[in-house]
Amino acid sequence: MQLVQIKGITCEACIKLVKIKLGTLAGVSDVIVQDTKGSFQLISEKTYTKEVIQLVLNGTAYTVV
Repeated sequence: MQLVQIKGITCEACIKLVKIKLGTLAGVSDVIVQDTKGSFQLISEKTYTKEVIQLVLNGTAYTVV
C-alpha cells in the first residue's frame, strides 16, 4: 500500500482519469480515492518513486506532490 498525493485534481473526471493512469503501473491491483483533493492509495506489490508515478501522468495536467 502506498499513499500518493496528486496536484491538479478539480473534479470527478480528474479523479477517474488519474485512477485509470495509476492503474496502468505494473503490479497495481487497485487505486482507491482517499479524498477529492488528490489523495490516492495504491494497492500494489511494490512501492513506486514519484518520478515513476509522474511518468504515467505525463500528457496530463496532474503532478505528483
